[in-house]
Amino acid sequence: MKFWCTENPLRDGGDRDSVKSPCLFGSWSLIHLLWGFFLYCILMYKFKKISRGMVVMMVILIHTIYELTDMFFYLGFVGDGLWSNNSPLNSIGDTIVCLGGSLSAMILFKKINKNILKIVGGLTIVMNLFFVMNYCQRTSKQGCGIMNKFIKNK
Repeated sequence: MKFWCTENPLRDGGDRDSVKSPCLFGSWSLIHLLWGFFLYCILMYKFKKISRGMVVMMVILIHTIYELTDMFFYLGFVGDGLWSNNSPLNSIGDTIVCLGGSLSAMILFKKINKNILKIVGGLTIVMNLFFVMNYCQRTSKQGCGIMNKFIKNK
């Protein structure tokens, strides 16, 4: 068990999280941080009458549902896929980091307006695509599907 994996989605090498060699955090934690930040902003913008604490709880719920997909893989409910070798420890770390993103947004912004939403959303989506495209380009995983087609046509 490691606290931090040095995997870099932009190049080969480094330790990777896996069921046999679990890591709590890794470079992909940045993406979970950004999504926690962005989800908080979306929910605060859309549901203005809900308390900030309730919005953080909603972000945790949404992220936990996402992490359940990893659990289905390592519990054997679903076959191999793009992210099928993530450890349960990493799911916990990803959720902690997502919570950190939400709390950061809560501290940073008293009110969320459309401009903040556009900037945070744009940054989150661009970074997510950047990580996934580089990961798919390095690994040529079948689960990358349309990303592999896009990368090959470049």
